[in-house]
Amino acid sequence: MKVPKITVGLQQKIGQPNFGSIGASCVVEVQLDQFESGDGDAIEQRVRQAFARCRRSIDDELRTLTPTTPSGTAPNRSATPPPKADRPRGHRPATDKQVRAIHTIAGKQGIMLASELQARFQVASPDQLSIGQASSLIDAMKETEAAV
Repeated sequence: MKVPKITVGLQQKIGQPNFGSIGASCVVEVQLDQFESGDGDAIEQRVRQAFARCRRSIDDELRTLTPTTPSGTAPNRSATPPPKADRPRGHRPATDKQVRAIHTIAGKQGIMLASELQARFQVASPDQLSIGQASSLIDAMKETEAAV
């Protein structure tokens, strides 16, 4: 008996200065068992899980990519916040709980997190947000969730 398979693919590109871009892609092949192959809801659930995994993988990959600046040096995008003296006044980094909430909400809603962060805040990762920015993003995503 032939085992039914589903292939799920996702790719994302983020524009950078000077017409550059960074990108990542993910393709997952899911084998269905004999019971799932006849159940539309089960198939849909497996597809959603595969897309969620791809989204997380792409977000992780884009976070690790560090494009170079025109001078040829990589910008400072470390996961640790800059020393207090180097941070703008009132810029306290997002809490671990906020970062986890952002990842969870984005995953549930199918939001391409890296693109959203780049468009709204010009950062590559939620742990680069301030507490205030993280809070406003969580509120905005929750409002979108409630509207759906």
